[in-house]
Amino acid sequence: MTLEVTQAIHKRSSCRLCNSSKLSAEIFLPETVIADHYSASPGHYVRKYPLDLFQCQDCGHVQTLDVLPLNLL
Repeated sequence: MTLEVTQAIHKRSSCRLCNSSKLSAEIFLPETVIADHYSASPGHYVRKYPLDLFQCQDCGHVQTLDVLPLNLL
């Protein structure tokens, strides 16, 4: 498994199931906050994270490539 470190996020370069590097971007979604990590104060900044979906060209698995550290979840 190959990982690129960008701040607190790791971006995978291989499929989670078959480890292939043949991944294609399929659906681009807006960045979003982590589930239930909303701010009660209007105007308070809450960090958003990528949610784009990629498909493995070898096994067909659809997945996000951005991996967040467990302590953020």
